[in-house]
Amino acid sequence: LRGKLRRQVGEPGFRKLDNAIPVLYEEFARILIRLLQSHPKDAGREGSAEEENLLRALHITLRLENWYRAWGFTQVLARWFDFRKEPGAWRLHRHYLLARIGRELSPEDPPELTELRVYLLEQEIAEQLDNGEFDKVAATRNAMLDLVSAQSGPDAEIRRATCIHDLANVAFRRRQLDEAARLCGQALEIFERLERPDKAMVEHQLLGLIEQHRGNYSTAEQWLKLAQEAAPRYGRPELVPAIQHTLGNIARLKGDLDTAEQQYEEALAGSARGEGLPRQDVTETIHLGSAALDRKEYAVAKRWFERGLEQAEAAGLRRDRALALYGLGQV
Repeated sequence: LRGKLRRQVGEPGFRKLDNAIPVLYEEFARILIRLLQSHPKDAGREGSAEEENLLRALHITLRLENWYRAWGFTQVLARWFDFRKEPGAWRLHRHYLLARIGRELSPEDPPELTELRVYLLEQEIAEQLDNGEFDKVAATRNAMLDLVSAQSGPDAEIRRATCIHDLANVAFRRRQLDEAARLCGQALEIFERLERPDKAMVEHQLLGLIEQHRGNYSTAEQWLKLAQEAAPRYGRPELVPAIQHTLGNIARLKGDLDTAEQQYEEALAGSARGEGLPRQDVTETIHLGSAALDRKEYAVAKRWFERGLEQAEAAGLRRDRALALYGLGQV
């Protein structure tokens, strides 16, 4: 079809059309973002009608090597597929984009191309952390760290601290707690020096988790409560249920079951409001069952575990399903 069109309108006309389509859909992308924020039903209708054209506009900008505009389309499409709850579809597009522009970071690349590449890689890193692919995360973050270490200014420092944070997260997941605490402290120092409390609170949360696993429960609670107080203030209320969950775990380890249940219930209520991690309601339901089991309230524990099992099976959460079955086995 493109060849036929080129023959009919000539190369100059064809180039004009290739340039016009991204300009047109860049304006539509702005409208879609506003609709996603304020009128989701209209966004669903308009976005569904124009999804293929947004993808077409993105591919044209890649062919024209207009990296800044391609980065804009990529962010809009990521938001769109998140709104549609189609992570698998976006994952396929992201893999295509990284194959198209390459994964290697180089200081010789145009800044806009680097921003696009980093944006896609950071999304990939989030999935790799969840999947336990720590070697891949460490390799990508170390490559990013090498790139930003040669740069200067607050933006480069923030990106450097973000890389260090993910490396701290990898060390924590591997239970290398001393290394995790050292790296987390480095990231926190940068964010505090740049007066970025919105970034520092994420380090407070991670430091709380590290201290919990070290057995320093009072210190862990201090870090976590700092993060809990800051999260709503800096536009991150979705962090609060995860923090409440960790505080519940610490209370349970200390034998304070009343506080543990209170924290789990508050986290469950936050999940019902759409806050917290995906399907955190399942996690809290199962942990409420565990707290009831600790009290030897077997009938209550059985109800929580059965509810958690039903939710886990409906959502296809194999790990949570296994935990709920294990709880029922203990009952």
